[in-house]
Amino acid sequence: PKKNDVEVKKEDDAKSGRRRTSTVEKAASADEEEEEEAPMQTMLSCDIDVQVPNLYHNRSKDVLRRIKNREFEYTSARTRAFRSLLATFVHEDTARQVLGDAARGRGYAPYHKKAWMALSQGSVEGGEAQKAAMIDLRTTSLVEKLEERCTMAQGFASVVQACKGLGDDKE
Repeated sequence: PKKNDVEVKKEDDAKSGRRRTSTVEKAASADEEEEEEAPMQTMLSCDIDVQVPNLYHNRSKDVLRRIKNREFEYTSARTRAFRSLLATFVHEDTARQVLGDAARGRGYAPYHKKAWMALSQGSVEGGEAQKAAMIDLRTTSLVEKLEERCTMAQGFASVVQACKGLGDDKE
């Protein structure tokens, strides 16, 4: 028997009852299936510029675009900062917590300095995220110095009180 000019070998296996075919027949049947599945083009298509009224006003679109860019800048800075903190052998949960505190505006403890530096280094050069991270880093440093100076002032005040107490004993 011939099918599409291809010799088909039929060997009935008594045990399995299967029909064996050659690889040439399989390739020919696969080509036929592909031809059947190809859709016929019934419509003519062409590109034409069409004026469609916008849903948003131009200024609104600009604001939305700026917000999107800003969110992307902050998100990518946080991702880079997280990877940077992990590279300095900080535990993953600690890095998440410190960066989360920094993002929520509660990161002004001295141990947040690394997070602010990582956020600054991970953000776009001269971008809003970098400027904000540098301001917060500087604020954290100032708060730390203020705490040190307050502690020193309390110590000096106790020394002054002790000196006053010595002067009062003589009178």
